[in-house]
Amino acid sequence: MKRKKTLSFAREFIRNRKQLGTPFPSSRYLARAIAKYVVGYNIVELGAGQGQVTKAILHRHPNIKLTAFEINQGLLEHLAEIEDPRLRVVEASAEHFSDYVPEFQCVVSGLPLTSMPEEVVHELLTTSKRAQRYIQYKYFPEGNLLKKYFSNVKLKIVFMNPLPALVYVCSNNGSNTPS
Repeated sequence: MKRKKTLSFAREFIRNRKQLGTPFPSSRYLARAIAKYVVGYNIVELGAGQGQVTKAILHRHPNIKLTAFEINQGLLEHLAEIEDPRLRVVEASAEHFSDYVPEFQCVVSGLPLTSMPEEVVHELLTTSKRAQRYIQYKYFPEGNLLKKYFSNVKLKIVFMNPLPALVYVCSNNGSNTPS
């Protein structure tokens, strides 16, 4: 099953390179590392993919509401398999997430910001600044872009992943970023 999901993800990467930042789904180690930094009750996940991070967040935080955004049809099928009343999956573009979730405390993003249009990235990050915490995971450095929007940007590296992953934990209040 895991191999089948990995191949499915790789196919979607080949079809939609601009939508996906890597040909590999997130490892359970990366998903757990990201979930560890989630704060608040109303959580938004942008680019939920096949749901590895989604499941880790739901597992670690029993008293949350999670709204996951995904536009890729092939990946939405996997998200639909997650049966949890705390999860709402929205098939919509990420830059308008606050239209669906007006109040949120944490935004988790696996979106490939560097391959997205600049105005979309600006809209997305400007809106995300309202959160207590913004978590961006990537495979290539992104810190300078994030520092334009957040006063506190901490970098964590997760080596136990097909490609080592960079997890940026961001806020505009120093008490909300881990050391």
